Amino acid sequence: ETRTSLVRSTAGGMKRVGTIAKHVNAEPAGLKPAKANGDRQIVVTLIASGNSGHVCAALFEENTKGRVRTQLLTSQPNLWANKTPRVRFPNGDIQVGRIDKVSDDPAELIPDSDIVLWTGPVNTTKEIFENIRPYVNPRRTVVGTIFAQGLSHILAHRIFGPQVRFFAMRNIPWLCRVVKPGEEAEIIGAKSSVGVMTIGLDDRWVKQELEPLFVTQKIGKWEPVCDILPDFCPIVFNPANQIIHPARYWAMFRNWKGQPLAGADEPPEWLYRDMDEVAGEVLA
Repeated sequence: ETRTSLVRSTAGGMKRVGTIAKHVNAEPAGLKPAKANGDRQIVVTLIASGNSGHVCAALFEENTKGRVRTQLLTSQPNLWANKTPRVRFPNGDIQVGRIDKVSDDPAELIPDSDIVLWTGPVNTTKEIFENIRPYVNPRRTVVGTIFAQGLSHILAHRIFGPQVRFFAMRNIPWLCRVVKPGEEAEIIGAKSSVGVMTIGLDDRWVKQELEPLFVTQKIGKWEPVCDILPDFCPIVFNPANQIIHPARYWAMFRNWKGQPLAGADEPPEWLYRDMDEVAGEVLA
């Protein structure tokens, strides 16, 4: 009986390992890999309007020479009345975007979308995916996340089904911030590359359809480029925020004793831009 139990336990363990490996390797299921769409106009719907959402809204129109129609699903559509958001680059240049539709109702935007891009925090990814699920047709619509830390690809598979076409970006393509909600954002610095992993999409699609959306070509740079990752492991185990934030926040509030900080102890305005030697030493 002991040997039989051991065999059964080992078999069960191997089955679980196989299931995990299948998710990590993310072989396309149910559909052939999507091909690039040529010159056909495509509809991209942004979900959420934080820092990265603002930048995306300003970049997509000019980056694709009008081939992309940008839509925005946001809880605050009234902030986007002018529908021409702008982004300022580090050298002072400005790029102006165009939003075709803005709504807080997924039923108005998702069904006609070729790409749906979630730009919000990872802790609400599951809720957002479940909210849009009734309106996503996996045969038409690609779902993606601009920052996919954790098991977002498993969430996508479980919520949208085995035919889902999905991409995950390892990092946000730029260091950026909102200047005026609904109107202006700023790219403080663009990254040279960003890792991407997909389900049901080929490398050509990533380079032709996804990469052009995020590049800072306005200032003469085709950056960041999309580097195709071998699997989801670099995204699942991406520890960037968990490493940087504790050191930075400790340095900012290390002298707090239950009362508002003032004078030399008052926290700086910027989280990253004003990072100091104390935080750097803690990180080191």
